[in-house]
Amino acid sequence: MNWQDDPKKDYRKRYRLPEHWLLDDNSPFAVDYVGYIGAVLTLIPTPANAGGSPRPRLLDAGCGDGFVSRKLVDAGYSVIGLDYSERAVGFARLFVEEATFHCLDLRELKSRPEFEKAFDCVLSIEVIEHLPIEYQMLLLENLTWALKDSGRIVISVPSIRIRPSYMHYKHFTLEVITDMLAKVGLRVEQTIHQNRLSFINSRRVWKLISNKCYDLVIVRRFLRRLFLRRYNIGRPGEKVGRYILACRKDRSTPSVRT
Repeated sequence: MNWQDDPKKDYRKRYRLPEHWLLDDNSPFAVDYVGYIGAVLTLIPTPANAGGSPRPRLLDAGCGDGFVSRKLVDAGYSVIGLDYSERAVGFARLFVEEATFHCLDLRELKSRPEFEKAFDCVLSIEVIEHLPIEYQMLLLENLTWALKDSGRIVISVPSIRIRPSYMHYKHFTLEVITDMLAKVGLRVEQTIHQNRLSFINSRRVWKLISNKCYDLVIVRRFLRRLFLRRYNIGRPGEKVGRYILACRKDRSTPSVRT
């Protein structure tokens, strides 16, 4: 199907290299990335508590180059990763041989009937903002369709408090994403307010620390530790860069397609 996407925001052109596997651990992107991936993993049920088979099935929706899938496999899950980038899927297969990866646009998930109610847990990390607004509800509906009635879905979205990337179509308030989840029949059980905004998020600060003339690696390492200890998780009401929500199907409220 020919989806009406902006060619400038097409993430299939992004993965020339397995970028998440090559990160400088003390770069500003890596500091935030490690922070929110760690927060996401706290919301995923341990395999012993996830229900289903001895190795519960987990869908890594929008798996990219498989960096997170590696952590999920190591945690004991049977992982299926989906991404619409052939290059990303190729890297994922190379680095995470124990998982199964398919090149598939998540908007076409229902074309694979074997995925209906097939997963104990569904993970959607920094994915929905990469879809045009008119398809975002479709994505959530499809992910809910793939989730077992007793399963859990974990989704993360960037907040309106941070500068939109040129690759993003939309950032979210907590109220907006919660309402969207409710409309597809998902009840939010837990929310993490991640990346408490501070001077660490300032581009000027990072340019003063690392630029063409010098690189204060020891300072970058200090900021990484400081962020993970004090600024990674915020409190409700604070300005944060991201919301991470853990949901289950709400059987008392029928889903409404918009």
